[in-house]
Amino acid sequence: MIWHSADRETVAKELDSQPKRGLTDLNAGVRRSGYGTNVMITARRRSGFTIFLGKLLSPLSVAMIIVSALSAAANIGNFRAGSIDRASLIFHLVYAGILLLSALILDIVRAARELSANSTIVDIKRNALTFVRVRRNSIIKNILAEELVPGDIIQ
Repeated sequence: MIWHSADRETVAKELDSQPKRGLTDLNAGVRRSGYGTNVMITARRRSGFTIFLGKLLSPLSVAMIIVSALSAAANIGNFRAGSIDRASLIFHLVYAGILLLSALILDIVRAARELSANSTIVDIKRNALTFVRVRRNSIIKNILAEELVPGDIIQ
């Protein structure tokens, strides 16, 4: 059935619900045991290390690491070939190290921000109780949104 385009009576008949009386508490309990609670399934929490590893393997970080490694290797090769002196080699190796260090710091900051955002979302979900007005047993009740079942008449 295409729910959004069906009329009210067809939907009520399909869900075995009575728009004027609503479901009974017993019927709602049976449906909840069959369908489960009305909650979103959240993804498994990832550890800080796996988040950091994901950031470290991002294209930007991988490119910065490769560039710093290539820069260091090229300058070591130039030093061995006699193209640059020891002072220039040290300067270029420090430059490559700074590039590598900045990639790591960027990944640590990005991972910390994601961890913080994830914990904030978990806290919001834990503390936010949403109530809904439904018609049950011919009266209007306030119930938790997670107790909604198919066939409830929402006011």
